[in-house]
Amino acid sequence: MDTLELTVAQCRYIAAIRTRSPDADVIVHRTRSGVILEVRRGRRSELARLDPSGRVRHDRHVRPAAQAA
Repeated sequence: MDTLELTVAQCRYIAAIRTRSPDADVIVHRTRSGVILEVRRGRRSELARLDPSGRVRHDRHVRPAAQAA
């Protein structure tokens, strides 16, 4: 498996998220086009795409699923 290096700006972005929300779960998913960063805070998730060009693209906020009745 080949390696993927993050830029300094992308690493700082991840560090800033961890500092802002120390109790959030930060999950990294590797894709062919870079990395998907998933941040979970309780039932809310936020996604960001870190691409090989060094950009951080904020995809969207994911709304929590409706509670089962």
